[in-house]
Amino acid sequence: MDITERSIQTKLLSSSQLEEERRARSAEKAEASKRMEAATTQYNTQRRALSAQLVKVKQENEESTKEFQKLLEERRQETLREKSRMEKQLNYARSEAARLKEELQKSTKEVEDGRRERALLQRKLSDAECRIGELQREIESLRQEEAKGSMGSQADPEVSTRITNAVALNSSNNSSLLDSIAFGESLLTDGRSSFDTSLTQTAMGSKKTTNAKAPSSTAAAKASAARTTRTAATARTSTRIASRTVEGVRGQARAAPTKRLSPEPKKRARPRATSQRQNLAPKFIPEGQSPPRKRPTRATRAVAAAPEATPIARRTRSQRTLVGLRNAALK
Repeated sequence: MDITERSIQTKLLSSSQLEEERRARSAEKAEASKRMEAATTQYNTQRRALSAQLVKVKQENEESTKEFQKLLEERRQETLREKSRMEKQLNYARSEAARLKEELQKSTKEVEDGRRERALLQRKLSDAECRIGELQREIESLRQEEAKGSMGSQADPEVSTRITNAVALNSSNNSSLLDSIAFGESLLTDGRSSFDTSLTQTAMGSKKTTNAKAPSSTAAAKASAARTTRTAATARTSTRIASRTVEGVRGQARAAPTKRLSPEPKKRARPRATSQRQNLAPKFIPEGQSPPRKRPTRATRAVAAAPEATPIARRTRSQRTLVGLRNAALK
């Protein structure tokens, strides 16, 4: 009996344990299934979120790519425009450099031509000055020969030819030299004609007064002395004119001196009018002191003539003076 009961109890215990284990396993399965569903739901949620994020990231990537391509294209266009602008500036700079180089060469050539022309003009001027000196010396020698009476009344054709050649040589440079040379030639002709006239008159007088002794000899001596003096004076005049002409030619190259203007005269300080002095603020006079005495004016006389408003006991020295002036005016 005991063995059967024990076996029955053992079976009952084992069946109860199995039932409990079955229940525990079913509960565990239910819990595991719930966890599996929750994990599946979370996975699906995360998957959908990640898919949305992936789509958003792809869209942002496409937009950024488009923007980057747009910026790259704009930068490329700007680079091309800058390149074309720099090429234009480079071409303009090259053309400007070529133009400036041509102008430099042209100006250098003009400077060289000017220097050569200046040297040529200086040589012509020096030759003209030397020629003028030679002509002056020839004129002086001719006048000396005229003083000796060895020449006729006509001008020497050789001298005239030389003077004409000198004039033609210097005609393009100095008109004053032409005038001076022509004037010197006219002086030479006038001097010769006057010398011939005086010589003829002297000869005629000597024929008429052949028997005269001392007076005729004295007159002839005076005439010869006068001719010599006149010839020397004419030579000095021509020399002076030629020197002045040369100085005038040299002075043409110099710049005209600027005239210094005298400074403006200082203006006198005009005295102020009486009305301006009267408009000034009155000076402060401490109590118990009298103002300085002044000469009466029209304004002070008008004040003195006004009716008195201050009592006699309170009059100051100036007020008493005004009252006295008014009384004197009334009298």
